[in-house]
Amino acid sequence: MDTEFYSAFEKLRREELDAVIRGDKTLEEALDRIQAEGQALTDRIPEKKP
Repeated sequence: MDTEFYSAFEKLRREELDAVIRGDKTLEEALDRIQAEGQALTDRIPEKKP
């Protein structure tokens, strides 16, 4: 995985956990979004050919 993925995932994680800390979302809501968006990010990574 490349640094673009890690940067995007870290931004997502930080935003969602900040929303939990502020009380804007439950932890379950944040984790659901992290999972869904994280999977979407992963799906966009091109597969490496052998």
